[in-house]
Amino acid sequence: MLILYCAAQIVNGTNHIRFCKQTLITNPPKENIVKMILHETLDGKFIIPAIESIM
Repeated sequence: MLILYCAAQIVNGTNHIRFCKQTLITNPPKENIVKMILHETLDGKFIIPAIESIM
């Protein structure tokens, strides 16, 4: 679930920063807020170089 779209940076493609709710499949399930960096390549493919828990 996307909570906040924060920024974009044009490099060799585009870097996007999104804050999302992460639900871990555990018993009981655990929820976190994470900062996810997405890199969109020039040909439109996405790579996730980093996911960082902030809560």
